[in-house]
Amino acid sequence: MEKNIFFFLKYSIYLFPFFLITGPFLPDLILSISVILFIILIFKKREFEIFKNLYFQIYFIFIIYLIIRSLFTLDWLSIRPSLFYFRFGFFSLAIFYLLKKNIINIKSFTIISSFLLIIIFLDANLQNFTGKNVLGFELYHPERISSFFRDELILGGATFRIFSLIVPLMFFLNFKRKFISSTLVFLLMLSIILLSAERTSLGLMIIYILAFLLFMPMRINNKIMFAVIITFFISIFFYLNDESRNRIINKTFHNLTIDNKKFDVTLFSAMHQSHILTSIEMFKDNYLFGKGPKMYRKVCDDDNFKKFIVGAHSCTTHPHNILAQFLGEIGLVGLLFLVIFYSKIIQVLFKNIFSKHSKDINFPIILLSFSVLLNFFPFTPYGNFFNNWLTMISYLPIPFLMFIYYDSANNRKL
Repeated sequence: MEKNIFFFLKYSIYLFPFFLITGPFLPDLILSISVILFIILIFKKREFEIFKNLYFQIYFIFIIYLIIRSLFTLDWLSIRPSLFYFRFGFFSLAIFYLLKKNIINIKSFTIISSFLLIIIFLDANLQNFTGKNVLGFELYHPERISSFFRDELILGGATFRIFSLIVPLMFFLNFKRKFISSTLVFLLMLSIILLSAERTSLGLMIIYILAFLLFMPMRINNKIMFAVIITFFISIFFYLNDESRNRIINKTFHNLTIDNKKFDVTLFSAMHQSHILTSIEMFKDNYLFGKGPKMYRKVCDDDNFKKFIVGAHSCTTHPHNILAQFLGEIGLVGLLFLVIFYSKIIQVLFKNIFSKHSKDINFPIILLSFSVLLNFFPFTPYGNFFNNWLTMISYLPIPFLMFIYYDSANNRKL
């Protein structure tokens, strides 16, 4: 039985990036089964020390808080995601556990993920040139490529969140020709993100590229060459692609208007600003605990709470910003857990930036730390924190960061 569990978990995780592009159902099913099997395995082997981790214990307290807060809403819409949110943390812990046990081979995972990146790159370009992808999915938006995601315009975000793992894992494995391989990965990712015309994803990608340039353990000549290649590629793309240039550049600058020598800055867009300000009004009504997990839409649509509405585009499924959602839905108590999470990742990041050890060891940790932070970046539009698919894809780099940090620290626990 134990052998079969390891087999299922191993190949589920190897293929998990493939499951993610099929939609929310299949990866959620695989994740849930994996968590159940992982818990069975831990109890069977009595390896409970895996849970004796301060940060996992804080995460568990966060789950309890979500459940208690959602119960006070008396609304299944809020209770359901809170009850089952624990499975995402357990899945990350399962990956970390299997990495420590050498059940999962990082090289195999990296190669499989790279293969998927190439498939998405080819499919996105096919849809761009022919209007249909390999499965016959037609363009949903004239300016934006969606590839396998059909009418979900999330190709750029998915690309960044899944494949930002590849480069740090290449450096951890000490691949031959790391510079050429990582440059190709960046160009593939950039191409897909630019075709998707997702401004947030491109912004996150640029930050990630700057982190790579700044901390990459290579000669200055290679860094200059990399910067020139990336800049030239983006310039040529915008020159040749009017639709992406219009959405990414022109519409972005449209949000910055000059009136009487003053900048009138809109937060991302008028709609985004309306969502965020409405969430802040909900926060003001209950500073400590917010209105309840996933309750933004319910509160906004309720006639008794019209006082929270700010602007004509207030009511939607979520505030489209992670800080605004935490404040409006789970208050300052919930925000405290997010601050602890950011603080730990930043601590790991700084500790390795200023480490006296070899940069070849620290660089994967630095880049993975950026990957995790950017997956939960607080200063850009963000999806629904309680969305299953987004949570699965955002948590993906965390166990790899845990493992590489654990490995580089000579088995010192996080």
